[in-house]
Amino acid sequence: MKTLLTIVAFISLITVKNTQDNLTVKAAFDGFEEGYYYFSDTDDNTYSFEEINEETSKKYNLTEEKYIGKNFKITYKIVTKTDEYDEEYEAYVIVNLEMEE
Repeated sequence: MKTLLTIVAFISLITVKNTQDNLTVKAAFDGFEEGYYYFSDTDDNTYSFEEINEETSKKYNLTEEKYIGKNFKITYKIVTKTDEYDEEYEAYVIVNLEMEE
């Protein structure tokens, strides 16, 4: 019984961690410039994403201007990276996009 409870607790922790890794926001695409994908929401919050995963970039090529002004549901994660000065920073990475009508 103790082993079963341990397994259930472990699976629960894995599930919670995966859920916390991805965040979602609804925003309009503002453009692609200097390697960043820019979006803004209805509250005038702006988002800049440094990367987009390969599968999602095949679905929507955001370097094309035809997507500017289109609304998306953006699923993203925050990763820690190191810059050229060995300083850590947080980068936003798009993991999925869904265009909204």
